[in-house]
Amino acid sequence: MTPRATALIASSLALFLTACATPQWKQASQDCDPEAFRLFPVVRQTERVTEPVVVQVPDGSQTCVSESVRSGDKTTTVSRCTPHLVMQTQWVSRWVTVDLNERERRLWHERCVSQLCVQRYGNLKCEPSTTTPLPSPSTMPSQP
Repeated sequence: MTPRATALIASSLALFLTACATPQWKQASQDCDPEAFRLFPVVRQTERVTEPVVVQVPDGSQTCVSESVRSGDKTTTVSRCTPHLVMQTQWVSRWVTVDLNERERRLWHERCVSQLCVQRYGNLKCEPSTTTPLPSPSTMPSQP
C-alpha cells in the first residue's frame, strides 16, 4: 500500500470517528492537538509514488453496423465501427507531498484522547455517565 493510500485511509477513518464523536470526545481531541503537533510537527517531503489506475482500452475487436444511404439515384453503403473496450490496470507515477510525521502524530493523538476520556469520563468514547444512582437504604423495597 502506498503512503498516499495509507494517509487517505487514516484521514477517512479520523473523519468517520469525528463525525460519530460526542462533544466531550471532540473537546478531548482539541485538548490533545497542540501537544501532538509540538511533539510531531508537520514535516513535508515530496516523493514519487506509483499507483494503479483502471482505464478502458480497446481489445482489438470491434462491432460494425452497415447502412445504406441513398443520395439521389445513387445508393452507398456506410459502415460505422465501434471498438470493444476492456478494463485494464495501468501503473502511473506521480509526485506527491507527504507529511513524514503524520502517522506518529495520529497515533500519539489517539492515545492522548483515549487517556483523557478515561480520566474524565471513565470510558474510551468520552461518553458521560448515564447510569442511575444506586438506591439509598430509605428507598429500598421492604423485605417480606
